[in-house]
Amino acid sequence: MGTYRIACASQRSVARAFALAALLAGLALQTSCVRPLEAELPAGALLGGDAVALRSLLTRLERLEGTPLARRAQELATRLEGCDEFAGWARDGRLETLLDQLACGRLGSLPALEALRGVDDLAFVAPVGHGARLAGSATVAGDGSVALDARILGAALDGLAGFVLPSDEPAGVPVLSTARTLAHGRFRAANGLDIAALVPRGSQGDQLFRLKSELFAGAVLDGTWEAAVYLPEEARMMPELAVAFGFRARAAVVAAVESFLRDLQSVWPVHRTPFAVGDREGACLLDLRILPEFAPCYVAAERAIVVGFNPSSVRTALAAVAARDGAAADGGLVLNLGRFREADDRLRRTIAPNSPPVNLDYAWERLAARGYRHGDGYRIRVELRSGAPAS
Repeated sequence: MGTYRIACASQRSVARAFALAALLAGLALQTSCVRPLEAELPAGALLGGDAVALRSLLTRLERLEGTPLARRAQELATRLEGCDEFAGWARDGRLETLLDQLACGRLGSLPALEALRGVDDLAFVAPVGHGARLAGSATVAGDGSVALDARILGAALDGLAGFVLPSDEPAGVPVLSTARTLAHGRFRAANGLDIAALVPRGSQGDQLFRLKSELFAGAVLDGTWEAAVYLPEEARMMPELAVAFGFRARAAVVAAVESFLRDLQSVWPVHRTPFAVGDREGACLLDLRILPEFAPCYVAAERAIVVGFNPSSVRTALAAVAARDGAAADGGLVLNLGRFREADDRLRRTIAPNSPPVNLDYAWERLAARGYRHGDGYRIRVELRSGAPAS
């Protein structure tokens, strides 16, 4: 992070936020059957519906002042001024092509998209991954709040994507504190957490970080996992970050973690330092300095192994849980966008105190996304909640 430029911090943060939401939408779903309506959807990317609703959405995006997204939103709003309805179709599936194609007009020429819209404001189809498409509809409230429902058509989930595919069982109540979070997600992977299976033997990840160890093979884990990013403390260069992996048996998972630490010590010039939070014991690698403030630690908590970016991250993560700020017991992702500006400004004061304040408006207060089973497939629900107008 030595080349970190604070002038771009806000743009990168909002890009990460929206990219994370889009990634969850693309990964948390699958379907094994195609309804006739979906089979009739033309190839490529499509978007259409109520132009007034879209302009309300674009007005929110314009508040991301100084970003390419805001400039594109302003251009689209101008182009669609005076429209009652709009539609666009990009046969090549590219977002830029789709945005260029949006124009005033009814969805009559795209009956499958009109049927997909139903009584909602907008309908969309977008290619995601290899051979899959995201198809759904959305409503936009007068204040810019958005509710979106969608599914993925035409592709099964595997690899990392499968780690957010919801299991038959709920994800369970959070292990990590959700107070003061920028982001919090909790999931129960339908097919377990075999991270090692994704790592080629002899690859750099395997050689340097022993990612094919027993721990990452997932045999000692129960399939639940959770991650939280916290509002950075004053005078810190990085937000606090922690992940938790549910286990089947405490002794087995601790043995796997300790074996992993021994493997790391054989590759890196690091040393194991005992660490504990209350009666929850573990260890740190305080001299693994590959990132600013990076000194990873773990402890064995009641239901999970908790791993933090540094000792303070673990302590913060194991403070009292405040469930209203994070994902519920049925799992999902929450981004507390209303806190992002404060996070950027705290980092600015630490990293570049003489730079001007960060004034980027993140447009919405909160994003919540949740994948769930629907028939023999999976759907996702995404809600963007507007906050009070920026002053």
